[in-house]
Amino acid sequence: MAFLTAPLGRIRAIIEGSYPATAVTGRSVPAGTFSRSKYRGDLSDLGFPGTEYHRRYQLAVRESRERPGDPPNVRAGAVRKVIVVDVSTAYLVSPDAQTSSARACATVDEATELGHSDHELLAEAFRWPGFWPGTSPSIVQIRPEGNVVTSAVIPRARILVTSTWAVTLSYAPGTVWT
Repeated sequence: MAFLTAPLGRIRAIIEGSYPATAVTGRSVPAGTFSRSKYRGDLSDLGFPGTEYHRRYQLAVRESRERPGDPPNVRAGAVRKVIVVDVSTAYLVSPDAQTSSARACATVDEATELGHSDHELLAEAFRWPGFWPGTSPSIVQIRPEGNVVTSAVIPRARILVTSTWAVTLSYAPGTVWT
C-alpha cells in the first residue's frame, strides 16, 4: 500500500456513492451517479470512447506539499501533508450520442449545467467531516481550491467539468506504508 492509497480510495468511494454504507441525506452522492470508466485513458483524449464517457469521473493528484504553518520539528507530533486533487467529470452532448450507450445531454448548456450541479453535489459530500475519518493517513480536511471549470473536449460534443480540492492528511512520524 502506498501513502495515498487509503485517502484516494475514500475520495473515490465518496464520489461513487459507496461511502458511507448508509447514505446521509443531503450529504452522500447517490450510488451509481458517477463511475470510473473501464478505460483508463485521459478523458480529454479526443479518441476516448463515447460508450464510457457520460458522467464518468477521473481523480488525479495535481501536487503534494507541506502543510503551511506546521512546526519544522515533525517529531513533536503528527506529520501533516496536503495533496491537491483534480476531480473531472465528463458529459456527452447529443451529436456524440450515437457512440454512447449512456444518456447524453441535448445541448452544451445542459451538459455545463449538469456538470456544475454535479460538482455542487460532490462539494456537499467532500465538505462533510463525518466522511473524513477512518483512513491511514487520516483525512483531516477537504476544502475547495479554485473554481469549478468547464472545458470542451470535442467542441459541441463533449464537456469536462473539473474542480480542485486540497486534502489535508495527518499521520504519525515514522509511519511505514506497507
